Amino acid sequence: MATVEERFRGKVNILGPIVRPGMTPCWVWTASTRGNGYGQFWDGKKCGPAHRASWEIFFGPIPDGQDVLHKCDTRLCVNPEHLFLGTHLDNMQDMVSKGRWAHGETCGRSKRSAATIRAIRDLHAAGISQADLARNYGVTTGYINQVVKRRIWAHV
Repeated sequence: MATVEERFRGKVNILGPIVRPGMTPCWVWTASTRGNGYGQFWDGKKCGPAHRASWEIFFGPIPDGQDVLHKCDTRLCVNPEHLFLGTHLDNMQDMVSKGRWAHGETCGRSKRSAATIRAIRDLHAAGISQADLARNYGVTTGYINQVVKRRIWAHV
């Protein structure tokens, strides 16, 4: 009967891409995946994310309050050299620092474009009132105020 590690290794392509210079290749998970794009693995007791299973197989238990993060930012990667522990906050900060967060037009709920936001700011700078801009764009004056003061869409 195969060990957990042997079963795990049988579901991995260790000759994956090198996604960052100076790093070893990603180990690409080839078995089942979750809806969020991460691999999933049944260790005989529970089904969970494959990258977390990799951590536990190669390094041991994951401390409470810790997540397993990717240096390579490849969801299907289970290479233990590419994994590190951090809190949820660490994961969010890593995501933002690498530009992997949805903001502005890339946010699925966004109804405006960067061009529209620039136009609103330009028109306001030219003397158009926030109330008139709100009426013309079908938004509240509070929204226009936040755009103009760069409280939202600050990256534009």
